[in-house]
Amino acid sequence: MVFAEQWRWGYVLFAILAFLTLWWNARAIKRAKQEPEQSTGSKFKLSLLSEARFMIFAAIGIGFSSSIYWTFSRSYLTETHDFSTSESMVFWIVMGAAGIIGGIAGAIIQRIGLGWSYRLGVLVASASLVTLTIPHSASIFLSAILFGISFVFMTGLFLVWGTRHFPDTPSVGVSLSFFSLGIGQSLGSIAAGVLIDGMSYPIAFLSFAAIGLLFIFIKTNAQPVSTQENGAQPSTSV
Repeated sequence: MVFAEQWRWGYVLFAILAFLTLWWNARAIKRAKQEPEQSTGSKFKLSLLSEARFMIFAAIGIGFSSSIYWTFSRSYLTETHDFSTSESMVFWIVMGAAGIIGGIAGAIIQRIGLGWSYRLGVLVASASLVTLTIPHSASIFLSAILFGISFVFMTGLFLVWGTRHFPDTPSVGVSLSFFSLGIGQSLGSIAAGVLIDGMSYPIAFLSFAAIGLLFIFIKTNAQPVSTQENGAQPSTSV
């Protein structure tokens, strides 16, 4: 809101914050004293994608259903709910601030398990789309809070899900889950625009909420997959 008229300075501000975060983490995170282990010759193979297919489908689905919120929620408020530009900015700020609460994903997963945590996140994310269609300020800002919490929560959940699939190469699981999330968001934004043009904002948001709910039935077993060249599978599951 401060840099609304000079938005380029907003980017400068975020660059400074990013640098300070880097500096803070560099000081806070201690270097390991032991020597890094030698590479075991493991590598990622495309055939391993089938082992993580449920995670991939879930990430694509959540990315798809959430894309309409990222792309069209503010225009929905200004065009349909008669929000001013300032009010829509406050809405966006509330959503972002609520996302901090979503950082409890790890604690929730540890307490109730990955499967129930995933289903809880899907329900809350879908509820945020539905409540946005109710023409009342309290409902609209509740929607912002629910979406901010649930989206950050789900991204944290996919981090955990990915690393459980690839415990030996966690970067593979993280990259795979976020790449799938991005694919879903790209496809969803296109579909949302077409649906809004052809129907209306409320129908589009309710439709995407229903689509998101369909992905609640995806299995969430996180069986570790081996990236060793000999293809040996671990004997236990996570």
